[in-house]
Amino acid sequence: GRVFLFDEDELCFTTEIDRPNACVAANDGTAAVVDWKDWGDTLSGTLHVFDRSGHRLVKRDFDSNIGPVAITPDGAYAATSTLNPDCSTYLFDVSSGERLLRHENQHGNVHHLEFVERDDTWMLRLDEPDDDSAYGIDLGGHIVWKSQDLKRQERLDDLKESSEEADLHEAVELLEEAME
Repeated sequence: GRVFLFDEDELCFTTEIDRPNACVAANDGTAAVVDWKDWGDTLSGTLHVFDRSGHRLVKRDFDSNIGPVAITPDGAYAATSTLNPDCSTYLFDVSSGERLLRHENQHGNVHHLEFVERDDTWMLRLDEPDDDSAYGIDLGGHIVWKSQDLKRQERLDDLKESSEEADLHEAVELLEEAME
Protein backbone atom coordinates (compact mmCIF):
# COMPACT_ATOMS: atom_id res chain seq x y z
CA GLY A 1 0.00 0.00 0.00
CA ARG A 2 0.90 3.61 -0.30
CA VAL A 3 -0.16 6.68 1.68
CA PHE A 4 -0.44 10.11 0.04
CA LEU A 5 -0.86 13.47 1.76
CA PHE A 6 -2.30 16.26 -0.35
CA ASP A 7 -2.91 19.90 0.49
CA GLU A 8 -5.68 20.73 -1.96
CA ASP A 9 -4.08 19.71 -5.30
CA GLU A 10 -0.46 19.76 -4.07
CA LEU A 11 1.20 16.46 -3.12
CA CYS A 12 3.01 16.96 0.20
CA PHE A 13 4.45 13.44 0.45
CA THR A 14 3.85 9.81 -0.29
CA THR A 15 5.30 6.74 1.40
CA GLU A 16 4.95 3.01 1.16
CA ILE A 17 3.14 1.25 4.01
CA ASP A 18 2.68 -2.55 4.07
CA ARG A 19 -1.07 -2.64 4.70
CA PRO A 20 -2.47 0.77 5.66
CA ASN A 21 -5.68 0.27 7.62
CA ALA A 22 -6.54 3.78 8.85
CA CYS A 23 -5.13 7.28 8.50
CA VAL A 24 -5.93 10.73 9.89
CA ALA A 25 -4.32 14.11 9.31
CA ALA A 26 -4.03 17.15 11.56
CA ASN A 27 -4.59 20.71 10.38
CA ASP A 28 -0.81 21.21 10.13
CA GLY A 29 -0.41 18.17 7.84
CA THR A 30 0.88 15.77 10.49
CA ALA A 31 -0.49 12.35 9.52
CA ALA A 32 -0.97 9.23 11.66
CA VAL A 33 -1.24 5.88 9.87
CA VAL A 34 -2.08 2.43 11.19
CA ASP A 35 -0.27 -0.38 9.39
CA TRP A 36 -1.46 -3.99 9.64
CA LYS A 37 1.66 -5.99 8.90
CA ASP A 38 0.02 -9.39 8.61
CA TRP A 39 -3.53 -10.53 7.92
CA GLY A 40 -2.82 -14.11 8.99
CA ASP A 41 -2.52 -15.73 12.40
CA THR A 42 0.20 -13.35 13.62
CA LEU A 43 -0.95 -10.37 15.67
CA SER A 44 0.98 -7.29 14.63
CA GLY A 45 0.68 -3.67 13.67
CA THR A 46 2.58 -0.42 13.50
CA LEU A 47 1.61 3.16 14.22
CA HIS A 48 3.43 5.69 12.03
CA VAL A 49 3.23 9.46 12.41
CA PHE A 50 4.71 11.69 9.69
CA ASP A 51 5.11 15.43 9.47
CA ARG A 52 3.83 17.34 6.44
CA SER A 53 6.99 16.66 4.44
CA GLY A 54 6.97 12.90 5.14
CA HIS A 55 9.59 12.84 7.91
CA ARG A 56 8.72 10.03 10.35
CA LEU A 57 8.10 11.37 13.87
CA VAL A 58 6.75 8.21 15.52
CA LYS A 59 7.07 4.53 14.67
CA ARG A 60 5.73 2.07 17.21
CA ASP A 61 5.34 -1.67 16.65
CA PHE A 62 2.69 -3.68 18.49
CA ASP A 63 2.21 -7.39 19.09
CA SER A 64 -1.51 -6.86 18.51
CA ASN A 65 -3.68 -5.85 15.61
CA ILE A 66 -4.41 -2.14 15.68
CA GLY A 67 -7.83 -0.61 15.19
CA PRO A 68 -8.52 3.12 15.02
CA VAL A 69 -6.18 6.08 15.00
CA ALA A 70 -6.68 9.71 16.07
CA ILE A 71 -4.63 12.88 16.08
CA THR A 72 -5.24 16.27 17.65
CA PRO A 73 -6.03 19.05 15.16
CA ASP A 74 -2.71 20.72 16.04
CA GLY A 75 -0.77 17.48 15.47
CA ALA A 76 0.64 17.42 19.02
CA TYR A 77 -0.80 14.05 20.12
CA ALA A 78 -1.67 10.81 18.36
CA ALA A 79 -3.48 7.75 19.67
CA THR A 80 -4.33 4.24 18.58
CA SER A 81 -6.12 1.25 20.11
CA THR A 82 -5.09 -2.36 19.93
CA LEU A 83 -7.59 -5.16 19.57
CA ASN A 84 -7.88 -8.33 21.67
CA PRO A 85 -5.98 -9.72 23.46
CA ASP A 86 -4.14 -6.46 24.40
CA CYS A 87 -7.27 -4.31 24.15
CA SER A 88 -5.58 -1.03 25.13
CA THR A 89 -5.35 2.54 23.94
CA TYR A 90 -1.96 4.19 23.54
CA LEU A 91 -1.28 7.93 23.54
CA PHE A 92 1.87 9.48 22.02
CA ASP A 93 3.51 12.90 22.20
CA VAL A 94 4.27 13.50 18.52
CA SER A 95 7.09 16.03 18.99
CA SER A 96 9.14 13.73 21.25
CA GLY A 97 7.92 10.47 19.73
CA GLU A 98 7.40 9.14 23.25
CA ARG A 99 4.50 7.06 24.49
CA LEU A 100 2.65 9.01 27.17
CA LEU A 101 0.37 6.26 28.36
CA ARG A 102 -1.23 2.88 27.93
CA HIS A 103 -4.88 2.75 28.97
CA GLU A 104 -6.64 -0.61 29.35
CA ASN A 105 -9.96 -0.21 27.54
CA GLN A 106 -12.91 -0.51 29.91
CA HIS A 107 -15.34 -2.21 27.52
CA GLY A 108 -13.29 -4.35 25.15
CA ASN A 109 -12.19 -3.40 21.67
CA VAL A 110 -12.47 0.26 20.68
CA HIS A 111 -13.23 0.98 17.04
CA HIS A 112 -13.44 4.78 17.17
CA LEU A 113 -11.11 7.33 18.75
CA GLU A 114 -11.54 11.08 18.68
CA PHE A 115 -9.74 13.96 20.38
CA VAL A 116 -12.18 16.47 21.82
CA GLU A 117 -11.27 19.82 23.38
CA ARG A 118 -12.52 19.90 26.97
CA ASP A 119 -11.70 22.52 29.63
CA ASP A 120 -8.80 23.96 27.56
CA THR A 121 -7.11 20.58 27.17
CA TRP A 122 -7.56 17.41 25.11
CA MET A 123 -9.77 14.51 25.99
CA LEU A 124 -9.59 11.28 24.00
CA ARG A 125 -13.04 9.82 23.43
CA LEU A 126 -13.18 6.01 23.12
CA ASP A 127 -16.29 4.37 21.75
CA GLU A 128 -17.92 1.99 19.36
CA PRO A 129 -20.19 3.10 16.56
CA ASP A 130 -23.76 2.21 17.56
CA ASP A 131 -22.65 1.44 21.12
CA ASP A 132 -23.50 3.21 24.34
CA SER A 133 -20.25 2.60 26.21
CA ALA A 134 -18.47 5.82 25.23
CA TYR A 135 -16.13 7.47 27.69
CA GLY A 136 -13.23 9.92 27.62
CA ILE A 137 -9.77 9.99 29.14
CA ASP A 138 -7.48 12.92 29.76
CA LEU A 139 -3.81 13.02 28.75
CA GLY A 140 -2.95 11.27 32.03
CA GLY A 141 -5.26 8.33 31.30
CA HIS A 142 -7.92 9.27 33.86
CA ILE A 143 -11.56 8.81 32.93
CA VAL A 144 -13.00 12.34 32.83
CA TRP A 145 -16.26 11.82 30.94
CA LYS A 146 -18.87 9.08 30.51
CA SER A 147 -21.87 8.93 28.19
CA GLN A 148 -25.33 9.11 29.78
CA ASP A 149 -26.03 5.53 28.73
CA LEU A 150 -22.80 4.34 30.35
CA LYS A 151 -23.62 6.22 33.56
CA ARG A 152 -27.09 4.64 33.61
CA GLN A 153 -25.65 1.19 33.01
CA GLU A 154 -23.16 1.64 35.85
CA ARG A 155 -25.94 2.78 38.18
CA LEU A 156 -28.01 -0.25 37.19
CA ASP A 157 -25.02 -2.56 37.78
CA ASP A 158 -24.47 -0.99 41.22
CA LEU A 159 -28.15 -1.48 41.96
CA LYS A 160 -27.96 -5.15 40.99
CA GLU A 161 -24.91 -5.66 43.21
CA SER A 162 -26.68 -4.15 46.20
CA SER A 163 -30.14 -5.52 45.37
CA GLU A 164 -30.94 -6.55 48.96
CA GLU A 165 -30.19 -3.04 50.22
CA ALA A 166 -31.31 -1.09 47.16
CA ASP A 167 -33.64 1.84 47.36
CA LEU A 168 -36.89 0.91 45.60
CA HIS A 169 -37.33 4.49 44.42
CA GLU A 170 -33.91 4.45 42.74
CA ALA A 171 -34.73 1.11 41.07
CA VAL A 172 -37.97 2.51 39.63
CA GLU A 173 -36.16 5.66 38.44
CA LEU A 174 -33.50 3.60 36.65
CA LEU A 175 -36.11 1.39 35.02
CA GLU A 176 -38.04 4.46 33.83
CA GLU A 177 -34.83 5.91 32.32
CA ALA A 178 -34.09 2.60 30.62
CA MET A 179 -37.63 2.49 29.16
CA GLU A 180 -37.15 5.96 27.63
